[in-house]
Amino acid sequence: SDIRIRTYLNDILRGAEIVEEKVIAEPTEHDYGLYKVRMAVRWDGGIGIYNKLSEYLSDVESDELYLGVSNLRIEGSKKIYTGLIIDATGFGIKPAIFPKIVDKEGRVIYTYDIVEDDVRKKYSIVEYKRSLAEALWSDRVGSEPLIVGVKAVKNNGSIIILDESAVKEILKSISLYNYLKDGKVVIVTGRP
Repeated sequence: SDIRIRTYLNDILRGAEIVEEKVIAEPTEHDYGLYKVRMAVRWDGGIGIYNKLSEYLSDVESDELYLGVSNLRIEGSKKIYTGLIIDATGFGIKPAIFPKIVDKEGRVIYTYDIVEDDVRKKYSIVEYKRSLAEALWSDRVGSEPLIVGVKAVKNNGSIIILDESAVKEILKSISLYNYLKDGKVVIVTGRP
């Protein structure tokens, strides 16, 4: 079960090595900021982590396992994003019940119909946060979200227009894991 795996991982993290540390967002008057730490443990040593996690992983290309908040990634494999953060700071958007994300021609990238039925029954299709730091802390988008900016908005933000490069990045990233179907989208309003 996932709880058994999580307990096992907590035990082996005592021997983990910090491989990256960086400040993601400095503290402001509205939030505490964000500091990211990436840790690594040996993949094959005497701890047997490979045997415990092999059912969750495929195409192993490295001897180190990197543990994120909500996903597992192997260094050397293609980047797998765990969700999408749309930074609409400065556009004055207000939360919408059914927002629509489109490209500059109006083609729909994300809307209510894209999200799986069981996900829509539990949650709204997006989560709104006041700052990028809050969005990066959100469990909804996991530990490795793709972050894109906004080109324009309509209807107080119920329609969010992305530029071509953001759309291409989203479409490329969902070929590995379609986080849009799982509703793993956070929109940053930039409003206190």
